[in-house]
Amino acid sequence: MLTKQLGDILQFVEKLGELNTDGVEPTYSVVPVSNVMREDEEKPSFTQEQALSNAPEKDMGFFKIPKIME
Repeated sequence: MLTKQLGDILQFVEKLGELNTDGVEPTYSVVPVSNVMREDEEKPSFTQEQALSNAPEKDMGFFKIPKIME
């Protein structure tokens, strides 16, 4: 089953190779893409106590979770 599907995909790729693409600009996306960049800024963050304030269990300043592996 998978062999047939892979064969069909490869046949389709071969067919695409027959297309005349002269004058077509290479592209990686069909929609305009822009990246919004900003400067890294240091901002205040939670203290350890605030970050752990809703933790059901804590151990030495860390979240305590059930052991899942021996």
